[in-house]
Amino acid sequence: MKSDKSIYNNTKAAINRLQPKETDWKYTKFNIDNPEKIKTDFDLFENEIPILEITDKYSKTIITTRRIIEENNSIKRTVKFQDINSYDFGNFKGEIGNPQLKQFTTIDSKNKNQNFQIQTGKAAIVIMTTLNTLKNLTKPPAPNND
Repeated sequence: MKSDKSIYNNTKAAINRLQPKETDWKYTKFNIDNPEKIKTDFDLFENEIPILEITDKYSKTIITTRRIIEENNSIKRTVKFQDINSYDFGNFKGEIGNPQLKQFTTIDSKNKNQNFQIQTGKAAIVIMTTLNTLKNLTKPPAPNND
């Protein structure tokens, strides 16, 4: 598996290719203000790096180099990227100029679904690119059938 730093750098490059304007984002942050506080508050693993933060007054979602973590009313839910088979982002058409928080679904290898928050509008493409990049970078190696 790639190192967290390598995963972070590859994901950051994918995000930067989109040329995002964070000033257009209402709930999402790419350059997290206090990564050390996030590491403590969300019990991140050693070397795990926070990449995106999606926050409103009720919930906080952190996308790291290893997983998605969401805290809502002091309840934390998490899913590791290596366990995710697919995502269902729903339909955000027509919401570019009116960002809202909606839910997207992760589907894991056991067909278990979990919902996490996503900002619609211009930040959505950055979040989706981040999630897909991380899923691909953390995918377990294919079995060797020699």
